Amino acid sequence: MYTELRKHLTRLYTITTGLLLTSLLAICCFYMYRSVQSKNEAAFSSHFLNISTKFQTENSFSDAWLSQMETANHLIIQISENGTPLFFKGSWVPKTSRSVLLSIAQDLVQNYSISADMAPVSSSSVQSPLFTFRGGHHDWYTAMVMVCRTEKGQKSLILIQDITASRTQLYRQVIFFLIIDFFGILLIGLISWFFVGKSIHPLKENQQKQTAFLAAASHELRTPVAVIQASAEAITASPENTSQMLHIIGQECKRMSRLIADLLFLASSDNGRYTVNVKEQNADTLLLDAYEMFEPLYREKGRRLKLILSEEELPPLLCDRDRMLQVFSILLENALSYTPAESPVTLCSRFQNGIFSFSVIDHGPGITDEQKKLVFDRFYQADSSRKNSGHLGLGLSIAKQLVHLQGGKLILTDTSGGGCTFTVCF
Repeated sequence: MYTELRKHLTRLYTITTGLLLTSLLAICCFYMYRSVQSKNEAAFSSHFLNISTKFQTENSFSDAWLSQMETANHLIIQISENGTPLFFKGSWVPKTSRSVLLSIAQDLVQNYSISADMAPVSSSSVQSPLFTFRGGHHDWYTAMVMVCRTEKGQKSLILIQDITASRTQLYRQVIFFLIIDFFGILLIGLISWFFVGKSIHPLKENQQKQTAFLAAASHELRTPVAVIQASAEAITASPENTSQMLHIIGQECKRMSRLIADLLFLASSDNGRYTVNVKEQNADTLLLDAYEMFEPLYREKGRRLKLILSEEELPPLLCDRDRMLQVFSILLENALSYTPAESPVTLCSRFQNGIFSFSVIDHGPGITDEQKKLVFDRFYQADSSRKNSGHLGLGLSIAKQLVHLQGGKLILTDTSGGGCTFTVCF
């Protein structure tokens, strides 16, 4: 599913971005073409103006001057009087013969109602617009024609310029743009494939976590259901053990109820529907309440719970008292389960540089660096066999979520000498 999604999004991003790139390159190519064309037309018009001025005002042209003009500018100049061209054979040889090019130009200029062999009727001179045509060997030319009336009849000027080199350069630049476009789209596709993979990776992880979450929740619910069912069958088979079986059923019902409550909390917090009642609280009082709740339990289990309060007076703390006591309960229960009898568990507070910190410090077996990455995941237990039915693997994830909802952070570090230190920071 995710592979197909990745292909689809990569294709979509590549097409849309590729179209944008192609459009930009097409605009650049168009303006480049227009710029070169305008430059060539301006240069040709300048040559035509220079020659046509001399053509209109002077009656003779030297072969040297014509030869220089043709050679320097790749021009073909034909000046005729009453249909008879000047005796000038040209200074260079184009790919298509001069006679053919001149014939093509004379044919094309008739489209503008101009004939190089006829004097203008309504004015003393007529001039064609600039036009472009193709020779017989993939060569291109620009041309203009002027016809003037004289006392003896008419004279004509046909000016042709070879623009093959300029057109070839334009074609090469267009091909260059096409190559850039092709490799640009290819690069966009590769980059899109990479970043789409990065983008959907959290979705894959989330689905994997959801799958693992459902599997773990099913496992945790199946166990008490199986115990309840077995106990109910035992009551039927051995009525004398009814009291004991009912006690077991009650314990498993409490366990299921706690699990369902935890799942509902996580679901509501994930959906943003869980709210906390944040008020100013006395930090020392909050810590004392947590200590008084758990000190008897620690004593009953043969453990020692130490309380260390800050020596300086602490400012008020903005938090939800009930939710914070729930966080301390989770952390202290966790420490009680993993701390050996001879080692104390310490509950302490600190205020420094505007940061409140509450720590639960134990001297148990500790947690490896690899496990630290997973310890706040839902249903995670260091004991993968889940033999310890008293812990469902949701406590630390709930504690972290509760602290996060109040704007704080829950941090796990190693205790000096071995063990774990869970610190709540505001």
